[in-house]
Amino acid sequence: MKSIIWLGLFSMLVSPSLFAYNSFKVKNQPNETISNNAQITYKELFTSAGVLKSNIHGLVGLVKHYGIFKLSCAAEGGVRVDHNILSAQHKTLYLDGKALAVDLSHGLPEPVIANLKVANSVSFAQEITNTAGEVIPANQIISLAGFEASYYRVSYLCNEQQKVTAALRL
Repeated sequence: MKSIIWLGLFSMLVSPSLFAYNSFKVKNQPNETISNNAQITYKELFTSAGVLKSNIHGLVGLVKHYGIFKLSCAAEGGVRVDHNILSAQHKTLYLDGKALAVDLSHGLPEPVIANLKVANSVSFAQEITNTAGEVIPANQIISLAGFEASYYRVSYLCNEQQKVTAALRL
């Protein structure tokens, strides 16, 4: 019995880092398909204040059954954009063929997110590996079709989530 409890506690501690790639995995039946390159998933909870959508995730840049970018609700409101790249420090990425050297080790800076919204594609000067261990060759063009629409849809869903949550607190 003790070993089961310890195993449970251990899995809770290590699961976010070891199994993070699952949150970037393309879903077979997303709640919303923005394009063939972008999807949004969430869970619906029916409450007295209305439908609460939770665990909202948008995936964009679908390569080898994984999204390169994940959009989710930020703690302070707004949208958080994460990438699915291991060893992401000092990568040169190309947005529509235009080079942009950036340190992605601490997430995506706001200027990069603004550029992703208007770009058609992204590629990397170096070979990259996603968190599932899939290798994406250097200079492979990754479509950003649906990034901007996904960003604004996730933003809307996050705002609606906050309204329902606030109404539940009353």
